[in-house]
Amino acid sequence: MEKERKLVLFTVDIADQLIRDLSKEFPQYEFRRTNSKDEALSIVSKAEILVTLSPSSEIITSAKNCKWLQVLTAGVEDYLAIDAVKSNQNLILTNASGIHRIQISEHVFAIILALTRGIKAAVLNQQKKIWAGLERMTKPPPMMELYGKTLLLVGLGSIGLAIAKKGKAFGMKPIGLKHDLSKRPKDPEYSSYVDAIHGAEDLSNVVSTADFIVNSLPLTKETEAVFDSKIFSSTKNGAIFINVGRGKTVVELDLVQALKSGRLAGAGLDVFEIEPLSNDSALWEMENVIVSPHISGWSAEYFERGLDIFRQNLRRYSAGEHLINLVDKKAGY
Repeated sequence: MEKERKLVLFTVDIADQLIRDLSKEFPQYEFRRTNSKDEALSIVSKAEILVTLSPSSEIITSAKNCKWLQVLTAGVEDYLAIDAVKSNQNLILTNASGIHRIQISEHVFAIILALTRGIKAAVLNQQKKIWAGLERMTKPPPMMELYGKTLLLVGLGSIGLAIAKKGKAFGMKPIGLKHDLSKRPKDPEYSSYVDAIHGAEDLSNVVSTADFIVNSLPLTKETEAVFDSKIFSSTKNGAIFINVGRGKTVVELDLVQALKSGRLAGAGLDVFEIEPLSNDSALWEMENVIVSPHISGWSAEYFERGLDIFRQNLRRYSAGEHLINLVDKKAGY
């Protein structure tokens, strides 16, 4: 008698070819996918493994026999808000940490260059057929070179390290802040890209030395609202702030005030306290601010990378080995 296959349910649209490839490589599993909430609810109780891109409390709570939840995002705060995930110590939770490092680091420098080379102003002037030359130099942020500037990376995971590498290529001086100094980057060449690493408690001191501050922090109890008026008042006058982490790590009103006062010369923001960004937010109309709608993590290669992580983990899971990207539910990442 043929042994019953274990069900792996994808609640994300993936290609037919991937289902075929997975079925061939892992014949002991049955792979199903659905975009329908009703269909997912009708079969999820039979699933041993659930792969998802967006949290659904109803679906996850109904997954009574699920042993492993693979999330195709890096952030997991929305999943940990679901009791069936947070309280079930037997449920393995893995994320897609590392999936964003290439595209987000590129996005960061797209924003930095757009601000420091006057690209945003040039595009707006192009639409109005305005030739604005040297007078652009008088508006914040000033035209500047990246060479020799200090780049502070608040959060030194895979994204922070990727940003550091690109910063080094521009001749910048990358320094990093990491919550747990005992967990230094695994990249054996990290010392070639990061000039110094500080503990999170040094934030208020270190921001005073940075020309560019890049926040890639996850959202946890410790990081919520960490960038407030106190931190912004400690920044180097004329610094530029970039946020590609989580919106709620920043007190938005304090950020706006720091921009209006001139303390910050500019900002590039991909995430916000409340999304979508409210129509009445002052950030929309600030000439020295670039707003992108939480898109820094997306690219055409996103699902390919995410499913490579899943495939690696499925091999490990089948062999009873330790999974990669295992989430510490207490720490929140």
